[in-house]
Amino acid sequence: MIDVAKARKISLLSKLTPRELETLLQGAKHLTFQAGEEVLTQGAMNGSLYLVESGVLHARRAGGRRSVLLARLEPGAFFGEMSLFDAAPTSASIQGVTDGSLIQVTRSCLTEFIDTHPKAGADFLQKLLKGLARRLRVADDRVTNALMFGGLGAPRTKER
Repeated sequence: MIDVAKARKISLLSKLTPRELETLLQGAKHLTFQAGEEVLTQGAMNGSLYLVESGVLHARRAGGRRSVLLARLEPGAFFGEMSLFDAAPTSASIQGVTDGSLIQVTRSCLTEFIDTHPKAGADFLQKLLKGLARRLRVADDRVTNALMFGGLGAPRTKER
């Protein structure tokens, strides 16, 4: 069961009315994870957005025998959103650093929400796109630093 009061603390959901939040979460799932558990595997098919309710996770991308830490995901953060827009495999693995919980919003939950509440749906999608844009800027900075200075620099902004 999803705790609506806890869910409302997630910035992506904070501006939704009780009715809008209920519509979005009616088909969503509450998931728990443990430290060390892989929640999402790079290369797997997904189709859901995950909202971090509690705990800390790491997003890592593997290449060859190495992996790169892409982000530290804390309460209020989200991941998996790219799979809502395309059918490509996941671009990173997500692993619990601590025990915690997530809200899983499937593509069909989101579609129902947008159909029922188009204005709130547009606002929600705009917040998702802002998060994607922030991540793209961080990735651009890292690539530039790696090419120009031979190392991966720290991201400019905290991931949220």
